[in-house]
Amino acid sequence: MEGISVVICTHNGASRLPVTLQHICQQKCAYSWELIVVDNCSTDNTTAVCTSFLKEQKINWVIVHESKQGLVHARRCGLENSKYDFILFCDDDNALFDRYLQHSFEVMAKNPQIGILGGFGSAVIEGEKPEWFDQYSHSYAVGKQAMSNGKISSSKAEVYGAGAIVRKEPIKKLFRKGFETAMQGRSGKKLGAGDDVEWCYIFQLLGYEIWFDDRLRFDHYIPASRLTWEYYLNLKAGIASGAGLLYPYGLFLDTKIANTPSFWKAYLGRMVKSFLVWVKSSLIVLLPFKISSERQLAHRIISAQCKAYLVDAFRTKRHYDQLKSILL
Repeated sequence: MEGISVVICTHNGASRLPVTLQHICQQKCAYSWELIVVDNCSTDNTTAVCTSFLKEQKINWVIVHESKQGLVHARRCGLENSKYDFILFCDDDNALFDRYLQHSFEVMAKNPQIGILGGFGSAVIEGEKPEWFDQYSHSYAVGKQAMSNGKISSSKAEVYGAGAIVRKEPIKKLFRKGFETAMQGRSGKKLGAGDDVEWCYIFQLLGYEIWFDDRLRFDHYIPASRLTWEYYLNLKAGIASGAGLLYPYGLFLDTKIANTPSFWKAYLGRMVKSFLVWVKSSLIVLLPFKISSERQLAHRIISAQCKAYLVDAFRTKRHYDQLKSILL
């Protein structure tokens, strides 16, 4: 059906959701749309807060529950319960500008080659902004995602999942075939990441394009607890921890490697290189003087990547085989 299904995946989001819901209910959209709230194993009063707010609104809405904790499970639940062609994933700490749905539908409907369309998030920070924030803000799903509107011209184009619009049928058809994503996304307090990147890679393997449009604006509310340097280091480590499992996508998108010997040669080569970089980084960190924040960040990232290549080697090979058999 032509229209947009807005999916909010939330875990213990009772305190955040009223602002998010208010902005969704204020949308100025001439096209059909619905709201699906996926309560993902919340232990607070998330469902009650949503019900109390939405029962007074004149929109089509439903609250569903996903018993498997994790963002990927919640998003798949929202996708399965949706009825419209396009899925807009709105985080529970986002506030969409009032024509977000209108512009989203128009861009997606006019350009059938788009698989995923990304927007422009603006940070709304609690308290004082850290001096390092602007330099690294993209990791918080804010900022411009391309130099210009339209197709992102990269063999591995990606947009952040917050505010992203997904063409439903291709990915749903893939899941029906038994395809399982490698990345699980955030789960509770675990800062896993890379699930949005994986979906972008999947669409590109299916022949679709990834687009960005800066008319799609939303505010991203960021609490002070997420703005410490230690939190950011853990966030980047979580992102880097997907390096191994995401590696097969690069092989297919860049080099078209599609045989086992070539896979292992490339993968083990990457593992060795990351290990050598980690050794050099570790020696610098152990020196008896204070290292810079950039060095500290680089070490945390390469440590997570090195561990991922080692620990996830056989899972990565199984996912590589799945990609080869189902996508190609």
